[in-house]
Amino acid sequence: MDSAAGTRTAPFQNVRDLIESAPDGDASAGDGVQRQLLSMGRAGDFGHLENAAIWLATWQKRFPPRIDRPRLAIFAGSHGLASHGVSLSSDDDTRAHIENLRAGTAPLAKIAAQNQAEVKVFELAVDQPTPSIAHDAAMSER
Repeated sequence: MDSAAGTRTAPFQNVRDLIESAPDGDASAGDGVQRQLLSMGRAGDFGHLENAAIWLATWQKRFPPRIDRPRLAIFAGSHGLASHGVSLSSDDDTRAHIENLRAGTAPLAKIAAQNQAEVKVFELAVDQPTPSIAHDAAMSER
């Protein structure tokens, strides 16, 4: 809620506003990443990583781009569809994964540690699964 005006704002509107107000990047920095990647393989060989690296260099306005303080953000939740046996893990497994990430014993946490990346786990009502999409919408934007 916008306290000054007493009106409700749309969920994630602050994120949308931030994205829309982002400064222009430097296309030449992104071009540098693309040239470097093409010297190591064909276009598309690096999948989504290629696009992410080009975007990062463009936005940072530098080639090569740098990540000085990496953080791995994990958003953990449970979904009702798991009760239909279509999920690889149960809600209990999800809780165990979260605990292992926080303890630093999960494989992903170990990879992050080897790369000096912080792991931050955001629990999204793990103990309250969303409705099953087999019956209802699992989530709304709100």
